[in-house]
Amino acid sequence: MKIRGTAAHIYEKYVSLARDANVAGDRVGAENYLQHAEHYQRLMTAAQQQQQQHRDRQAADEDEAKVEEEGKRIEVPISEGDSADEASNEKAAKPRATRRTKKSDTADGEENAEAAVADEDADDKPARKRRTKRAKVAEAEEEDAAA
Repeated sequence: MKIRGTAAHIYEKYVSLARDANVAGDRVGAENYLQHAEHYQRLMTAAQQQQQQHRDRQAADEDEAKVEEEGKRIEVPISEGDSADEASNEKAAKPRATRRTKKSDTADGEENAEAAVADEDADDKPARKRRTKRAKVAEAEEEDAAA
């Protein structure tokens, strides 16, 4: 006979068969069924441990992602030199007294100023044309021939 079902179902079936064999006086058959039941009990224990490890890994990954997300943002308090009117206007515009920014947004002031100037100059200059690899090779060959 073939027993089908989940590991828990098969375990219970072998335990009941062992009980029946023991009642009937078949100690060898009962021991055989108990050994089969023990096998399925080990399978269930291994599956439970694997599921617990999977849940632990998921929780750790979620915690790590949360910490990483919090690490990307820093709190920038409103400067103390602001006037009361400016502070109240900012509070009206923003319900919080702090502003969240990404770390990449908090670069040195000089870099931000240079980037702003570069953006303004970019409007005045035409876009740079990209050359294909073939055009670059041809240009290099022309330079070698001229030299």
